[in-house]
Amino acid sequence: MMKKLIIATLLLSCVLTLSANASGVLHEFAVDETPSTFMEKRSVRDSIDEFLSSKGFYEGKNSRSKGSDIFIAVGTGVIQAQRNSPAYMNSRINAFDKAMMYAKKQMAEYIGVEIKNNIVTDYAEGESPTARKKRQADAVVALEEPGLIEKTEALINAKLDQLLEEEGVDLTQPVPDEVVQKVLTSEEFEKTIKSVSKARIVGLQTYKVFEESPDGSKGQIGVIAVYSDKLYQMANALFSGNFSNLPKGTPRKAVVKQIPKDVNVLLSTFGVQQKTDENGQLVLVAFGQGVPKTKSTRSLDAAYEKAKLDAIGNLRSFAGEIVLVEGEVNKFESVKELEDGMEQYENEEFFRDKVEAKAKSLKISGIQKIHRWQSVHPLTKKPVVGVVISWSPKSATDAGKFAQKMNKQPNKVVKPSSSSVVYNSSSGQSGSYSKSGATADEDSF
Repeated sequence: MMKKLIIATLLLSCVLTLSANASGVLHEFAVDETPSTFMEKRSVRDSIDEFLSSKGFYEGKNSRSKGSDIFIAVGTGVIQAQRNSPAYMNSRINAFDKAMMYAKKQMAEYIGVEIKNNIVTDYAEGESPTARKKRQADAVVALEEPGLIEKTEALINAKLDQLLEEEGVDLTQPVPDEVVQKVLTSEEFEKTIKSVSKARIVGLQTYKVFEESPDGSKGQIGVIAVYSDKLYQMANALFSGNFSNLPKGTPRKAVVKQIPKDVNVLLSTFGVQQKTDENGQLVLVAFGQGVPKTKSTRSLDAAYEKAKLDAIGNLRSFAGEIVLVEGEVNKFESVKELEDGMEQYENEEFFRDKVEAKAKSLKISGIQKIHRWQSVHPLTKKPVVGVVISWSPKSATDAGKFAQKMNKQPNKVVKPSSSSVVYNSSSGQSGSYSKSGATADEDSF
């Protein structure tokens, strides 16, 4: 049954792929309406590998029959909060950011990485001169007149002996000293690998996001990110404000109609996607999510503002940021052969993986909010809201025209001040009221 389901899924994916190619829509710009599922015994890497295989893509540089080459980067992030934690939904958002960071790391390391390697193996027989001299020096110090520290230790030991006698412990019985075995041979091995990458990552957009939460373990967010020359040009236009020579795409529906309507799809949609509007103009769409702190209306409004800021932050990252990657692994192993024929073995490993992205302040004009939604997570039933914003060269140009008009200050006319009336507010909050005001005349603006 499972094999039939997998075959059916692959056939459906092939049909959708052929349909997308027939319409002239590039893979990285197509809207994926497939809702996320929460299956058991499935990792986010399984979903990523299956999706890439269905598209004929793989991680790294991919050549296409039509259009420029693309670069595919993959990253995953763990949802660290427990499912019953109030912070779970925020942890999901953090998991996406971490996953996107690791996708940027993959691209930064592809651009260039500095690698330092150091391996040491050290074999010795007998006692080293350094250890022997230290042992002799310790013996000389032990023969010197006891100082304040030694006298204090003797006083503490005397008090301890008195307490032991009171507890019935026979101190006349000899206590066997720990037998210190002499080291006949020793061998140590240590290997250290360090890598550093630093690159400006520009135009890396979200291709597809996966969320998997297997039963009994922490969930993960997985990201497939894509880069192309067209995305790079759009990112540079966003950063510089220079909109000349931007490519055009195949005309499609209005961008607002390309936003998924299924909240389960939106729930697992993060980051930035480039789309083509009904005029063939390129438009950037950024998705953000926010979590209400309480059940109050004000907290819900704040959640929408947090979601908008999250989307704006994703848009800024798309315009370009400096990504610094540092990795280190240290492996240590030692074995000592003792005079009684026994061995002491030790094995340690240290690993560190750090990714940092920095983007300086950038003024962006023409950002518009085109959609917002509210839902609950299907697995945890916790609330979440989302905001979708858009930016295009046209909206930036329109915003610039508005700014010119707004900056022209008219002459002030001094008028007599009006009186004000103060009313006492009532604390009663019972009853409900819901009405809407008159709609403005659309032909007048």
